[in-house]
Amino acid sequence: MGSRNKRNDDKKGEDELHSLVGNLVTSICTSEDFLTRLTDTIASIIERKFSKQIELLKTENTKLNKKIDSQEKVILSLVNRQEKLEQQDKMKNVLIFGVNENERENCSETVKTIFKSKMKLEMKDCDLGVSYRIGKINKNKSRPIIVKFSNLYSKNMIYGNKKLLKSTGIVIREDLTSSQQTLLKATLKKVGSTGSAWTNHGNIFVKLNDGNETSLIRSFEDLENL
Repeated sequence: MGSRNKRNDDKKGEDELHSLVGNLVTSICTSEDFLTRLTDTIASIIERKFSKQIELLKTENTKLNKKIDSQEKVILSLVNRQEKLEQQDKMKNVLIFGVNENERENCSETVKTIFKSKMKLEMKDCDLGVSYRIGKINKNKSRPIIVKFSNLYSKNMIYGNKKLLKSTGIVIREDLTSSQQTLLKATLKKVGSTGSAWTNHGNIFVKLNDGNETSLIRSFEDLENL
C-alpha cells in the first residue's frame, strides 16, 4: 500500500513538473522580448551564412543595372539618329489638303496648276520630284497629296506663301515625322483658342494671344512649361 502511494506521489510530482516546465516554455516563447531576440538571432545566423552570396548578388545587380543604362543610352542615340534622318528626308516635302480627287488625275500637273493659278508661283519640272496621294481611299473625302521637291529652295518658296491659299479651302502643311506629329497635336490641343501654333522646317512654334513672344516647342517638357 505504501509503495502504491509512493508511485502515485512520484507521478503527481512528474505531472506538476511537466506542467511547470510547459508553462515556463509557453511564457518564454510568447514573450515579445524573447521573440525579438530570437528573430534577431536567426537573422544574424542567416546573414553570416549567406553574406557572401548576398554581396555577390548585389555586385551582379549593380553590373546589370549599369549594362541596362548603357544599352538604353545606345537605343536612345539610335532612335534620335533615326529621327534626324527621317526629318532630313521629309524636309523638302509638303502635304496639300483639300484638292478634289479623281481617278485619272496627274498629281504633278495638279499641284503645278494650283501653284500657278492660285499662288502665282510657277514650278518647273526640275523643281518637283514626285507627287502622289497618300492614305486609304475615302469616297467621302479627298486624300492629301504629298509633294516631294527636288530642292529645299522650291519647297520653302511654296510653304512660305501658303497664306495665299487662305480662302481656297486648300491647306499646305509640312511633312512631319510621327514624333513631330504627336508633339504638334498635343501643342494644338493645349494652345486651343488662346494662341496659334505652326511649324517651320519641322520646328513647332507657339504664339499666345496675350503676348508678343514666340516660343519654340522642342519637347513635351517645353510644352508643359509653356
